[in-house]
Amino acid sequence: MGYIKHYINSYNLRIISTDLTEITQSVQKLHKLSAFSATILSKVFLSTVLLAKDFKNKESISLQWQTNSPLGIIFADAYNVNYLRGYIKTSQENLIKEKNEKEFLAKYKGILSINKYSLLKHPFKSIIKTTENSIDKIFTDFTIKSEQIKSEFHTNVDTDINGQITKASGFLIQLLPQGNMKKFKEINELYKNQTLDELIKKENFGLIYETKIKYKCTCSREKVFSSLKLLSHSEQNELLKRGAIEITCNGCGKNYSFTKNDILNLIKTENNNE
Repeated sequence: MGYIKHYINSYNLRIISTDLTEITQSVQKLHKLSAFSATILSKVFLSTVLLAKDFKNKESISLQWQTNSPLGIIFADAYNVNYLRGYIKTSQENLIKEKNEKEFLAKYKGILSINKYSLLKHPFKSIIKTTENSIDKIFTDFTIKSEQIKSEFHTNVDTDINGQITKASGFLIQLLPQGNMKKFKEINELYKNQTLDELIKKENFGLIYETKIKYKCTCSREKVFSSLKLLSHSEQNELLKRGAIEITCNGCGKNYSFTKNDILNLIKTENNNE
């Protein structure tokens, strides 16, 4: 379980904060992620939730980051009011020598695809190159360009000596119309030496509303089985030769088993539809 909170103050500054510690701890354990992989994925989770900040208007974000590195592809979705899901696909982290965010992003320039949906706005899709050396900076630049609002992302992930996540939280601060630019810059500087809770109290931010966030995958046996229909005839016949098969969902790790008869019925149905 996690949360997202919305604050505003008299200087027309908005803060959206989130804590996904429990969710990221569960995902790290589920996918057996190292401290480095878990940190990168957690920062993407935090940023995705902050991008989908207007959950009350059913904002949804679907993100795909082709890292162009042995880490592979990172997926994250924030959807249906208060759900989050995501994973790293084809991770070969053992081939990565850079073990901190700055060095990793400096070496590997990837492609980030972001799809944003809302009941109040038209769908928005953007594809950007990850040229910055900070995940916060990547999402800050994207938000400024897409929303035309002065913004700053601040995400933080802590791990213990065993590489396990102990904290995953962050916030987005935005300068609303007629907002105080001086205060905006001041708060971003103060955050270097103060906690978010201290800043919220000191700068008189009032809580507008809070939404709980849950990790939830949308996979099902029917969806997984339907994906087999996309295989070529030769690939389906290869599965038939193998007999019973088991497919694991990348998002939640759930296993789905299919018998030889399941595959045979699939092939027969496909042949009848041709």
